[in-house]
Parts: sequence; structure tokens; C-alpha cells
Amino acid sequence: MKRPRVSVKRVAGLLGVVLGGVFGAVLGLNLIWELTREPCFSRTFIARSEVRSLAMSVRMFAATHGRPPATLAELVPDYWVGIPKDPWGRDYLLAPIDARLVSIRCVPPEAESPEIREEVRWRSEP
Repeated sequence: MKRPRVSVKRVAGLLGVVLGGVFGAVLGLNLIWELTREPCFSRTFIARSEVRSLAMSVRMFAATHGRPPATLAELVPDYWVGIPKDPWGRDYLLAPIDARLVSIRCVPPEAESPEIREEVRWRSEP
């Protein structure tokens, strides 16, 4: 009996669907978690969700390239269509802390909430 031939395109497509499903599930769980913590879609809630999503994209970039992106713009178009502004109209900040740690930050106006920060650590060797 002849085995069916598996194409690289088909395997890549299935892998993309699986990874997309995992990514969507993580974002969905994040949304549920945030909804239980904050009763409404506040600016802080939106900023915290976007910072976590950007951090996940930075982790995936670092896993693929062996280094973090130098700027958030490097995540476009592979991980983001475009980097959003924070809910106050400012840019999200990406700052290296040391050789294996970067920080993604959002700094709201002082009266609204404290700084929102997510740190991303990765292994530099494959």
C-alpha cells in the first residue's frame, strides 16, 4: 500500500493553525482573567492586555531569532500588523535591562494608574 505524500506546505499550514489556536487561547484566557479583575474596559485594562500581547510577541521573536527585537517595529509584519499606540496616544516602550532581559512598558498619565510593565527573559543559546 502506498503512503500518502505529505507536503511541506501542508505541514506548515497545520503548524500555523495549531500555533494560532494556542496563541488565541492564551489571549482568551488573559481576557477572562482581566475581566474578573476589572469590571470594565478601562484604559489600564487595554494597556495591560496590549503590553502582555507585545511581550508574547517579543518572546516568539527571541525564540526565532536568538535575540530580542531592537525596537517594537521589528515585530511588524511577522507578529503584528502594526504596533498600536497605548490608550493615551503614546508609544509603548521597549528597553533592554541586561543581555537576556527586556522590558515592555506603558507609562500612563500620573493621575490614572501606575506604570504597566512586562519583562521578557529568554535563553540566548539555542
